Amino acid sequence: MTRELTYKDIKEIKYEKRFGIIFSCIIIAFGLLFNLNYFLDHNKNINWFNICLINICICILSFGIQFIMNRKYYKDLKSRNKNVIVERVDRKERSITYEAGSGMLNRPILGYLFPKLWKQEMKSKNRFDLIIKNTRYEIDEQLYEKINNGDTVEMHYTIFSKMLLSIEL
Repeated sequence: MTRELTYKDIKEIKYEKRFGIIFSCIIIAFGLLFNLNYFLDHNKNINWFNICLINICICILSFGIQFIMNRKYYKDLKSRNKNVIVERVDRKERSITYEAGSGMLNRPILGYLFPKLWKQEMKSKNRFDLIIKNTRYEIDEQLYEKINNGDTVEMHYTIFSKMLLSIEL
């Protein structure tokens, strides 16, 4: 079953395009560094034809790579539709995860003398998961409380990139 993309879905697809844009900007930055190096080394003998040719190739390469990386997202935005698949929840799980880098190494002596400086517990966070066809999907707490084992949920996917947009009851 297909439905039309919502504003939130469009925003999420556009957010996924950032990797192609960042990679394209990195290629252009290396091209600018090449130009700077060329101008600093060749003060008097500047071959403008070679510089323009190399700059045109760098621009074509960066925009081509950006288009290739994001072509499926562009197709999804152009089609303005998404696939909705109804699946049954096998089970749901609640677990506690810890934020990476939030704790400090506990020094036994200093930890007792100066607990705020040398002893810090890791920050915990509740994680809510649905297991559907042996695949784990992370969801928010409100949806976790509404869903029971064996319920059916709607999973919204983009048509071309097959990206999961949302899970709804």
